[in-house]
Amino acid sequence: MKYPLILFFLIIHFPVVSQTQLQWKGRILAKKDSTPVFNAHIYIKNSNISTSTNEQGYFQLNYSETNSNSPILISCIGYKPVIIQKTKNTRTIYLEENTYTLMEIVVRAIDPKKILKTAQENFTRNYYKGDITKNIYYYENIVSNDEPLRRLEIMTKVGSKGFQNHHKKPDFYVYQKRPVFNNDQSFYGANGIDVLYSLAWTQTYLDKSVFKKFRFSLKRKSNFLGFEAYHLLLESKQRPDHKTSIYITVKDNAIIAINESFQNDIKKEAEPEHFYFLESIQYVDFIKSKSGKWHVNSIDDYRVSIRNQLVNKTRRYIKVLSTKEAKIETDLPKVKRETDLYDYDVTYDEGFWKDFNAPPLIKVESMEGVN
Repeated sequence: MKYPLILFFLIIHFPVVSQTQLQWKGRILAKKDSTPVFNAHIYIKNSNISTSTNEQGYFQLNYSETNSNSPILISCIGYKPVIIQKTKNTRTIYLEENTYTLMEIVVRAIDPKKILKTAQENFTRNYYKGDITKNIYYYENIVSNDEPLRRLEIMTKVGSKGFQNHHKKPDFYVYQKRPVFNNDQSFYGANGIDVLYSLAWTQTYLDKSVFKKFRFSLKRKSNFLGFEAYHLLLESKQRPDHKTSIYITVKDNAIIAINESFQNDIKKEAEPEHFYFLESIQYVDFIKSKSGKWHVNSIDDYRVSIRNQLVNKTRRYIKVLSTKEAKIETDLPKVKRETDLYDYDVTYDEGFWKDFNAPPLIKVESMEGVN
């Protein structure tokens, strides 16, 4: 009897407190056009009780009777917040759009002529002034009538005089009788040339007269050769088929490369025997060193040329494999005949070919009859 009496005593002196659960259902719409407001946040102030609307704007908030007098806050991005004091007769809530007034912004177009002019003015500051020479190693496959004739392994030395005040003209030169690049005078003409130059390959685009010869437009701002660069398109006023792209760094206003495309008129008179149709893509890119000076980083020459003859057509495929900064101490081998294109042998160790993933050498037993 002892324990029942104690239990009876507790029931009499400590009333049981029960919590009644309440529920509020409703819908939130935009005041402007009565469209549902998705993901609106509904929560009771100073509590952790909250919910949100679905895609149709409906919600259901469950809370206890102790929170029945607490204000309910409703908020959503893009709308003004609302406070609800009584939920008894409130089924639909309209939210008013929140208008943000921003400061006036003036948008001005980037003038491509000003970009090029700044690059011209920075020329003496941005580019190197010393003499630079480089080793160029590459292989050249010669194919006639789809049959491999021979493969030349070529070593040559190429250099740049840089910007010199006394001649004010950047210049690339090749220590050979016949240069590797597209300024080779032995090519009598070309049909449809597309060449990617560096700044040093042409003086035309550093001349102020270029503003009179071309129409300017700014194509885009993008990454080029690892630089954030402006891409300027120049279209010749005299030759509609002559278009030039110039890439200028955004930060340094230095010309990185010039891509020129034009169409030469085919000669009507009989072409010389060794006339070439030439398609060429080549570039020399400039990289800024830690000291702040610009220097030649690499020289690439990809060329496919067709040699016109009575009997066959000869194609040359050229791919640069390597460039080195060190100056060449020894003279290059002499060409056997002035008409030969580097007709001499150059050997490398196995590591060279492995490093640059070059294909195996083509062994030709006899070279007789090859011009």
